[in-house]
Amino acid sequence: MKRHDTMSQRVLTEVPTVVDVSRFESKKARLDSTSSNAMPESRVLHLRGLPPDVSESEVAMLAIPFGSIANMILTRKSCQALVEMDTLESAESMFGYYMTVCTPNLRGKYPIEMQFSKYSSLTNATTNNATLSAIEEANKQFVTFRCENEDSPKTVLHIHVEKSYNPMEIGYLPFFMAFKPFGRILRVVSFKKNDSRHAFLEFSNSLSAHVAKLLMNGVPLFPMECNFHILRTEFSRQSTLEIHREDNSSRDFVQNPWDESNGSYNNQLLGVNGANHLQTSHQSIKSDLDDLSEEKLSTMDPTFLSVLANRLIKPLLKAATTISGTQGDVLRTQAATLSGLTTLISESKNHHDTLPWPLIPSLPVQEIPHFTNHSMSISPVAFVSNLNTEKVNPDTLFILFGVYGDVLRVKILHNKRSTALVQFTDSTQALRAVNFLNGVSLYGKIIRCVLSKNSFINMPPTNLQNLTPDGENEIKTTCDYTGHKLHRFRRANSRNHFNICAPSKVLHITNLPESISDDTLKSVFENHTDCQVCGVKSFKAEKKMALMEFANLDDAISALIAMHNYPIEENMHIRVSFSKSPL
Repeated sequence: MKRHDTMSQRVLTEVPTVVDVSRFESKKARLDSTSSNAMPESRVLHLRGLPPDVSESEVAMLAIPFGSIANMILTRKSCQALVEMDTLESAESMFGYYMTVCTPNLRGKYPIEMQFSKYSSLTNATTNNATLSAIEEANKQFVTFRCENEDSPKTVLHIHVEKSYNPMEIGYLPFFMAFKPFGRILRVVSFKKNDSRHAFLEFSNSLSAHVAKLLMNGVPLFPMECNFHILRTEFSRQSTLEIHREDNSSRDFVQNPWDESNGSYNNQLLGVNGANHLQTSHQSIKSDLDDLSEEKLSTMDPTFLSVLANRLIKPLLKAATTISGTQGDVLRTQAATLSGLTTLISESKNHHDTLPWPLIPSLPVQEIPHFTNHSMSISPVAFVSNLNTEKVNPDTLFILFGVYGDVLRVKILHNKRSTALVQFTDSTQALRAVNFLNGVSLYGKIIRCVLSKNSFINMPPTNLQNLTPDGENEIKTTCDYTGHKLHRFRRANSRNHFNICAPSKVLHITNLPESISDDTLKSVFENHTDCQVCGVKSFKAEKKMALMEFANLDDAISALIAMHNYPIEENMHIRVSFSKSPL
């Protein structure tokens, strides 16, 4: 792997000292064999059609399976990038795969155009910290994968589905159709574990598996959806899959090949319980949503919109009584939000901008009407209210909300100390936190969580001297946690993604010393939290862990906040999260 400080020492060849991005190749790239032959092969690949808000890490991710990155230039304004690989072979491998096997795609909805650049190399030294960090992280992942893949090729993916409809069953076919573009699939097994859907999927080669793992992580399983059935992907420890009996949940495509002539998604077995009914239901729902599109709803009479909102409230509440857990809470929250919206919707059309924010929690963006005149997008900031002003501070919210996403900033509003803003890395994390934490008890008060109309939190100047009405400097109520060591989801494929669950009175404690007893651990928690521990059960997986049960959810949340990162021994800090399993 080449060090970044060598970039500035490269010999300038065929390019100006600083690459002029306006000189990128013509916008209409032709990606057939003729055009690829017309452009000389180069270590530099030219990408077009990137999302306007694309990150450097997302661009670098496209290259990880193929080799080390030497340099990179990203221009969000033109949605283009130049990526220089360390070797011509790496660039050829990357181009060949994406042109012949699978079109590069970001977030499951942004197809990327790719061709060799007319530049033979990029000669300007990269000074952007985000670019340098993205290149360094991508190269680390490539080296790690190459080393792990030498002895036993990694071809099996473990796929976890987040936020699936309860009690929807998903068979093998949706997974096969979603991952089929990345290469030949040998076997698929779908199964249920801890009330969530999982799948094992085996590719014929490790390259296809690696690309699929990177590009499908965080993407919805069903294209029509936005915030449901989100995939989390990682390599499985299994080297191959064994299927002894085929059914709706499993299939061996080696013994029973996929027939492309009869293999349309709509005509084949869908692979879920009540397959035909579910398929018809999906098509019906999509048809109904098309009839109630954002454009049509925004032109309708406000009185009609109010009636429509009112008619949704009771069905939502009725559905909530049949579904337990977090999804039931989400339905009740949506009903309550609609109840508050109806009176405002019925006001004059001239007052659209007075409609309340944030968006209805957990509702897919395509299902939300454009009530305002400006474009609406899902915010990565959560608005939290009804906080205990005596006990809650930014660190409290950072630890609690950090269970569901990487918190970048927290601001407690000085004019109303019972409310706060919590900014996450992205809107998916914010939605997840809102869905799981809305309505839970924190220090004796039921907190309310919704999405904020703000897209970020401003930090006060470091020399701020203005005091809040209670005499506290604003800097103490606004904290920046960017790059914090306690972020649980810094790695895209962290196992923490697979252990997310609703708040529970049972806590999962990890990073424990081997010598600690259950009684000692119980005493440590009781002495530092003033909460009574009902039971402790330690066990050993790779390292010693424990489950700890409290009398109620409020005590469990308080204990998690107080004890996460507690120094149980010198140079050993415990990690605390909610448990999926009972004690």
